Amino acid sequence: MAEKKKKNLLVYHVFFVLICGGLFYFLWSAPPETTPHMPRNHNHERFMDMDRKQAEGNCLECHAADKVKPLPDTHPKPYRCLFCHKRVDQVRQLEKE
Repeated sequence: MAEKKKKNLLVYHVFFVLICGGLFYFLWSAPPETTPHMPRNHNHERFMDMDRKQAEGNCLECHAADKVKPLPDTHPKPYRCLFCHKRVDQVRQLEKE
C-alpha cells in the first residue's frame, strides 16, 4: 500500500513539474512588446501626470474617427489605452526594477 502511495506521489510531482515547465516555456517564448509608447511631446505632455483613468478619458479628443489623428480600423476598442501604450516614465520605471 505504501508503494502505491509513493508511486502516486511521484506521478503528481512529475505532472506538476511538466505543467510548470510548460508554463515557463510559454511565458519565456512570448514575443517582445511592439506597441508604441505614448509619445512625450507637446500634445501628450498634459497626460503624463494624470491618473490613468483620467488620461484615458481624453484620448478620443484627438484619436476619434473625425479628429486630428484617428485610430486605424484595425485598432481594438479604445477604452484602456494606457494598458498597451505605456507612458515613457512608466517604461523607465519598469526597466529600473
